[in-house]
Amino acid sequence: MKIVTPRLILREFQEKDIADIIANRNSNKKEVKSQILLNQKEIGKEKRENYSLGIELKSNHKLIGEIDIYRVDRFIGKATMGYWLGEDYWRQGIMYEAVQAIIEFAFNKLKLKRIELDTSTKNIPSNGLIKKLGFKYEGTRRKYHGPKTRIWHNANFYGLLASEYKTK
Repeated sequence: MKIVTPRLILREFQEKDIADIIANRNSNKKEVKSQILLNQKEIGKEKRENYSLGIELKSNHKLIGEIDIYRVDRFIGKATMGYWLGEDYWRQGIMYEAVQAIIEFAFNKLKLKRIELDTSTKNIPSNGLIKKLGFKYEGTRRKYHGPKTRIWHNANFYGLLASEYKTK
């Protein structure tokens, strides 16, 4: 699977991405290889529950981040979104572009009705990004365990309904 935007290619992870992931995220090689194997198992499924895509810059073909739509529930019509981006690429509109593309994919291709996500209350840029894209604040959970970070933190929860999202 591949989603192309003006500056980015959102694509499945490959073995060649290991070094870029380690360079951009505080992960070890064993953890990254395990994640890639899990992602590759999802690729062959007809109705996937998880879409973990690498964010590749078109200009230099480097993998600089990840964006996920996971816990896809087609019966209810909802999924959870998550993402990370290498620090060297922050504040350049890259994640805005990637999230916008994933929203379009979730609502138009998967026909979901709702996307939800959480972000640390301390992550001001991420909270701002999500609001800018139209997500609505739905509350804060105290000492919430982030699914990938394994760090206990307070998290703001947001939701976006397909009926509220305007294609840009």
